[in-house]
Amino acid sequence: MARRGRYVLGAAGTLVLMSIALGLAAVRGSSPEVTGAPASADPPSLILDFTLVSHRGETLTPDAFEGRWLLLFFGFTHCPDVCPASLATLAQVLERLGDQAEPLQPLMISVDPKRDTPDILSRYVTHFHHDIVGLTGTPAQVDAAAASLRAYYRQVPYGSQGDYTVDHSAFFYLIDPQREVAELYPHGMGVEAIADDIRAHLDAAPSWGGDT
Repeated sequence: MARRGRYVLGAAGTLVLMSIALGLAAVRGSSPEVTGAPASADPPSLILDFTLVSHRGETLTPDAFEGRWLLLFFGFTHCPDVCPASLATLAQVLERLGDQAEPLQPLMISVDPKRDTPDILSRYVTHFHHDIVGLTGTPAQVDAAAASLRAYYRQVPYGSQGDYTVDHSAFFYLIDPQREVAELYPHGMGVEAIADDIRAHLDAAPSWGGDT
């Protein structure tokens, strides 16, 4: 527990306290169940930045989602349980929001660019929900995307055949149209609680008139 906890320092203050409360912010295939309120990412603000390739083969930056809110998760397709559980939660949140999810774009950035090609990501993310956009890139591009949100990931070898898994942060990031992190939702937070909080943010925001 102590070994993993030292890697995710977060956005100072609140995120550090959140990591301590969880006891485990970086995961290797498992994470404790957590319920409760989200934690604000302020202060200081975290601004999403990336240049990555989507599961459809398009090179994208945050500008591709101009005017939209983003719900972002870092994961990988070989993840045994945390990532599938998180994406299932994400799909349920979208279903619960219904038409209110229109201004919200769900994203998964792969932390395993070596194995997660666009084709593999396409089969993976669309299995959970057709609106999820999977993103991958070179290791340097993924590093830069993760660094913009101070997200942690690291390859961890196991077995004798050169195989590996990936330790990684397990938060959902709610990102506003200015690309700033508005909320962090920990792994295990309930679908209803996440949906209610997102709905509150969307209701408080200026009306969205995009058709992206």
